[in-house]
Amino acid sequence: MNFESAIRTILADNISGSSRILDNFIETIKHYLQEEPFDHKALKTQMEFLIENTGDFAVMQHFLKKFQSKLLEVHKDYGDGNGNANKRLLEFIDEYQRKWKTPIVEAARALSTEIDFRNKTVLLHSNSSSLHKVFGYLASRQIFPAIYQTLSGPANEGKDQAIVLSDLGFEVRFIHESAAGIFVNEADMLLLGTDKIYKDHFINKIGSLSMALLAKYAGKGLYVLADSRKLIERPLNPKTDNYTGETRSAEELWENPPNNIIPINFYFEKIPNNMVDKFFFEYGPVKGFRINT
Repeated sequence: MNFESAIRTILADNISGSSRILDNFIETIKHYLQEEPFDHKALKTQMEFLIENTGDFAVMQHFLKKFQSKLLEVHKDYGDGNGNANKRLLEFIDEYQRKWKTPIVEAARALSTEIDFRNKTVLLHSNSSSLHKVFGYLASRQIFPAIYQTLSGPANEGKDQAIVLSDLGFEVRFIHESAAGIFVNEADMLLLGTDKIYKDHFINKIGSLSMALLAKYAGKGLYVLADSRKLIERPLNPKTDNYTGETRSAEELWENPPNNIIPINFYFEKIPNNMVDKFFFEYGPVKGFRINT
């Protein structure tokens, strides 16, 4: 698979969380830089394409902007076809990965330290590699709260998260999100990841707002885990300015519907920060109403 095809395959991933999508992209570009001669124009074109098409994902935008700046710097120093250019870019990527490997782990530890998960029940929605870190940390300490995991339509990526948690040793009760009202009173909290955090709201997978409203109605805690790359001072992409969401494939909801039936398929939505009891970052907890990007 060539570089352009690999990128489009990554962009088509509607199952993984944003951090996992970034990890997959980084491995793809590292492979490209290890195998192909330096080509500034090709890389510049692909970076611009990715920036235009990953506005939903703050961590992707964070990496791409920094890579784009490094690409310009390297091109000025070496020009095209120089093996040292690729070496410099690979060194930049390695340093980026080292820098951002620990913050989400530190955020997971902050959450696990402040909240006692022993003999607790946690309600989860969607699929987040950040949350995998939380439960990996808990499992390493032999702490195994009960888990209710939603299917998380329309892509049903909750199945993937359920498998990850099961492999860590957790017993996972797998439910449809429309049935969450039956089980919410058994839960102690709703725990979510996020793709972006603005001053007054955060962005997460569709269904998160309904789950948050349900948790608040039932008097349950709502906690969100993220690293600081996801804090946004202003929209990174004009397409997502004053985020209203974008529709995805209608066929995912209903293939070949009868006349006058129009499927409308959203993937992401806004959730007000003041519904969140606490956000957890690498530097510790922040109450939802105090988020200041």
